[in-house]
Amino acid sequence: MEELPTQREDKRRRMEEEDEIKIIRSKNLELIRDLGSGPGYSLHAGRNRSRAVIVKVFHRGPTGRQQLDSTVALSNELMHPNVLRIGGISSPGSSLHFIVYENGHCKNAEGPLAAALKDDLHRSITLGFKMIAEISAGMNHLCMQGLSLVSMGADNFDILLDVDDRFLMSINPHRSDEIETTESEDAENTWTLFNALCRKTLTAANRVLHNEEINRDPAILDAVSPNSDSEDLAGSLSKFGPGSTPRTKNIQEEKVPSSVPPRREYVWRTLDRGQQSLAMVARRLALDLDLGISRLHRLTQMNGRNAHRCPGYVREEITLATTTLDSAVVAHDTPSPFEICSVCREMVGPHETFWCLCGDFEPGSQNTIKCQACKLWSHSDCVGNPQKEFICQLCWLLPSLNSRSDSNNVKKIGYLALFQMHMQKSDALVEWVYSDQHPFGHSYEAGVDRFADANKQRPVWSVQVLVDGEVYGRGHGHKKKVAKNEAAKQGLIRMDVAV
Repeated sequence: MEELPTQREDKRRRMEEEDEIKIIRSKNLELIRDLGSGPGYSLHAGRNRSRAVIVKVFHRGPTGRQQLDSTVALSNELMHPNVLRIGGISSPGSSLHFIVYENGHCKNAEGPLAAALKDDLHRSITLGFKMIAEISAGMNHLCMQGLSLVSMGADNFDILLDVDDRFLMSINPHRSDEIETTESEDAENTWTLFNALCRKTLTAANRVLHNEEINRDPAILDAVSPNSDSEDLAGSLSKFGPGSTPRTKNIQEEKVPSSVPPRREYVWRTLDRGQQSLAMVARRLALDLDLGISRLHRLTQMNGRNAHRCPGYVREEITLATTTLDSAVVAHDTPSPFEICSVCREMVGPHETFWCLCGDFEPGSQNTIKCQACKLWSHSDCVGNPQKEFICQLCWLLPSLNSRSDSNNVKKIGYLALFQMHMQKSDALVEWVYSDQHPFGHSYEAGVDRFADANKQRPVWSVQVLVDGEVYGRGHGHKKKVAKNEAAKQGLIRMDVAV
């Protein structure tokens, strides 16, 4: 039977008196902007009689009121600076179900975190640690109030940031069966949830800024080269500020365009709980923040095998953990697959290939450029550092290379470069093996002949090239490249290529 107006009014009055929950009429609310959404609800910034509030509006339907009641039952008595406080709810008879929260001047946290990544390394680090400290403090309060988080996941929480840089969480309980666990299991499950929530929030900031979602594995800090063991954060900003690159020998600086700032991302590093607790994390990071986080590891990770090496590219991964000692800023000198390069603005392919006239099989630390015809990458220095769209010499000469009358073109690019081009197209396995037998019968170690000619003491390198395990050519010379070029010539002859 439908409730009479007087009955609804009595019910509203009893709720206000017994539970101290204010009933707010929808006509007094004004929704200003969306803040996000979750299963069965949407979150908005709004006003209640000109006062800034957060409004959670539940979807219409039979479960809308149930979600509202569950949320109120869970969070009505909570009072903590990092947990949204309920200011009122819709009346029981209303067809529109909503909760009104105080702390109205808020944004979804992913937006301010993304803005910090774009503009300011120092603020990115500070805001990231502040998020960790305050999420851990808020979750610890929930546990201390007897709330079971075992059946919850990261999707049960919204993380907001107010105008005073205070992180606030909103709880969204899902209906689920109670799970009986021990105290130790509760602690582990809560720790897992805390890590998932931090990772979700930081990943969302990356997605907002870069419009792409790339799952990064945190760098193993012991496996990358440090600029120094630790540095003063303020003092190191001159190295890592906008438009600059880390000053290490692995990342080229002389050709860095000042208009290309570093690409910054957050990476979450999950640590085993060990003796840590949420309360300990909150206190320790709050103290570090008060002291200014004066020391933080600065590390560089170089990838000499990645073909895509645009000049000036730097990616700074702000790797955060529950301690500053386990956190670092890790600078990378090449983009990763499926990432949009901040220099050339092209998406990096999963299998980009390096090929260069110089004969090197890997780019090392040098800048590279991509041929717009064959899509292979060459050292920029080796092709004259072209400023416009680049077509490699092989692609220019390819139409005439099959003609013996134009075989002189081979000399323009070299036997080794032509051999590598043919091998790249065949996708064969190529191995260069330095043998211990000199072609003239002289023995030497590690492929270097210690035999001296009559005039100079010079080593002689001897090499054979194997294609899918079969010897295609042999060569020797006083330099590795000379020996490889001779072996490559024999390989071309073996493949019936005009030389």
